[in-house]
Amino acid sequence: MDNNTELEIIKKRNNGLSPTEICKEYNIDLSQYYRIINRNGREKIIPNKKYYVNDSYFKIIDTEDKAYWLGFLYADGYINDTKGCSYLELGLSSVDRNHVILFSKYIKSNHPIKDRTIKYLKKDGTNCLSTHIKIYNTKIVNDLIKLGCTNKKSWSITYPKFLDIEMEPHFIRGYFDGDGSIRKRGVNQYEVNIAGNINFINGLKIALEERSINSYILIRKKDGLATLNISNKKDCLLFYNLIYDAKKTNCFLVRKKSIFDNINNSYPKKTNRTYKIEDPAQRRFLNQNCVFTPIGFLNENKVHKFIVIRFFR
Repeated sequence: MDNNTELEIIKKRNNGLSPTEICKEYNIDLSQYYRIINRNGREKIIPNKKYYVNDSYFKIIDTEDKAYWLGFLYADGYINDTKGCSYLELGLSSVDRNHVILFSKYIKSNHPIKDRTIKYLKKDGTNCLSTHIKIYNTKIVNDLIKLGCTNKKSWSITYPKFLDIEMEPHFIRGYFDGDGSIRKRGVNQYEVNIAGNINFINGLKIALEERSINSYILIRKKDGLATLNISNKKDCLLFYNLIYDAKKTNCFLVRKKSIFDNINNSYPKKTNRTYKIEDPAQRRFLNQNCVFTPIGFLNENKVHKFIVIRFFR
């Protein structure tokens, strides 16, 4: 079949003619029809185009949302870079269906969002619903590949050192929303876990250490998967403040942030107490409302290095 005929088929498809009608008109079967569509690329015919997307969205990572979605796709995206059939796919559990819709809005896409049933995914043997969007667009795929989000990325991605320092917290939040979790370990003790290949996790660990957030890495023996763990209470709170800066954060997975918010609010907060203290210099006792600090007791912007005799609320 010549190129002109193939272009006619694609135009008729974009004008709303069904595959069955096209196959009947050109005396071809469905497998031939889909080979023609894939060979020519689903986004090539611009006039009367059925689906659209902002294919320049990932050309430059210069906004919070772009950095966030790049991180999220590093974790949960799928890239097919087959010639003539390039596409980006994002699939999540249907619990997070609204997040797929949010992604679609940011990239200004009208590609269909579809629900699927995945057999035997849950531990109890029952089926699980997932939500997917598939974007057929060569340019957006090529831009993502240039940014390190490649096919078979699970074992090939590395931490993106090319990002501006202002964009890194948003990227980290996106990756955490895709491949991270937080769990309770005990009374007022929590742990953040982020999974990935060892090269990526090492880069992430360095980026966190530059922000005074301590972590350690565990490697799973059966497949070599690395996990970055943050278990110290102080470091968990620093990580929370890094990725959920209230002045800058507009894009996040609501379900995961709600868990982190509850944890953040559960930590005991410092409160003012009334202390009975002795002033060594003047040999006298004082009753004052003070706040404990590492260097003494702070009261009315003045530090007192007193000896504590006893305290009461």
